[in-house]
Amino acid sequence: MFARNVNNNSKSNCLGTADFGYGFATAQNPVWTLADVLNATGGELINIANDPVGFRSVSTDSRDIEPGDLFLALCGEQFNGHTFVKNAVKKGAAGVIVSQRPKDSLPIPVVLVNDTLTALGDLASYRRTTIPELRVLAITGSSGKTTVKEMLATILNERFTVLKTKGNFNNLVGLPLSLLPVGYRHDFAVLEMGMNRPGEIARLTEIADPDIGCIVNVQEAHLEGLNAIDRVAEAKGELFRGMKMTGVIAVNLDDQRVATLACHCKQKKIPFGRNKNAFVRATHISNCGEEGMAFTLHIGAQKGRIRIKSLGRHNVINSLAAAAMAYAAGLEFIEITRGLAEFTPYEKRLQIQRMANGIKLINDTYNANPASMLAALETVEGLKRHNKAVAVLG
Repeated sequence: MFARNVNNNSKSNCLGTADFGYGFATAQNPVWTLADVLNATGGELINIANDPVGFRSVSTDSRDIEPGDLFLALCGEQFNGHTFVKNAVKKGAAGVIVSQRPKDSLPIPVVLVNDTLTALGDLASYRRTTIPELRVLAITGSSGKTTVKEMLATILNERFTVLKTKGNFNNLVGLPLSLLPVGYRHDFAVLEMGMNRPGEIARLTEIADPDIGCIVNVQEAHLEGLNAIDRVAEAKGELFRGMKMTGVIAVNLDDQRVATLACHCKQKKIPFGRNKNAFVRATHISNCGEEGMAFTLHIGAQKGRIRIKSLGRHNVINSLAAAAMAYAAGLEFIEITRGLAEFTPYEKRLQIQRMANGIKLINDTYNANPASMLAALETVEGLKRHNKAVAVLG
């Protein structure tokens, strides 16, 4: 088994596997200097280089190392990245970050840290500070966060260059790997934050230092690690509590737990929802069947009719969350409505496929929790009309 890296397109979302990669093959701009790495991680240089050293990118996969990369040896439940340090050197790594001293001498700089997972997050945090004009938008929630992230990125792409989380790379490994490739060309980074236990969102918020944040909802998810929905709310609330006072938070007024979390926050708030008091709200919602959903979008005094390609009423709320964050980011009303209309639903999210025998298969296998499962079943109920519907569940 190998430790995966930034340069391979995978959707794994847990530290217990070695599959952490992305498809970023180009060098990062700016490149990393050895001084950057030492400043970011607080590590000890235990193998001194004769010449100034720079690194084209940070990698956690020995298989995909290219000459000039910096290899970081992650450790998980089923693998130890230190096993592949020699392989990384053979493939051209210009430096390595380890938490275990190498048994043999290496011909490249070796940076020793206490914990390589912490170092990965520290590198991403440092990277974020090197692009002062970058604005970071962070999204968490029990369900819908991937859809909101994709909707928001589509809106921002109307005018800006955007880096976004690939797939659901949203944990303590995935978020740093999402942020590390950011460069001078990027205006925004749109990051998804997931968690299984208290403290994870707080650490992700510390790494990303978001300018705009949103908790899409609080539902019965991750109960195996948190036991009760109120503890889920507390853990999700780490995003709002960890944000700087100059930040902006988008608040779902339709979710009482989210609204309560926001009551204790001093950041500027942009309320969204179907609630009549929401600054960003939806009225006159219509189900267009397989064509998606239509509604009137209100942002303050501005309003306009819009149709999204996504199925289900829950995606109207997701649209409002994306619209509220885009408004906070300075997008115009017309850009927001155009971006939402152009958004294409994410793969395996209520995708309709027509079988050869005429049956319609609705593929919603991307992910699930009780609330998202209920939303999917309600959507199918609205589509089936006089036909029979069959649910195939795990």
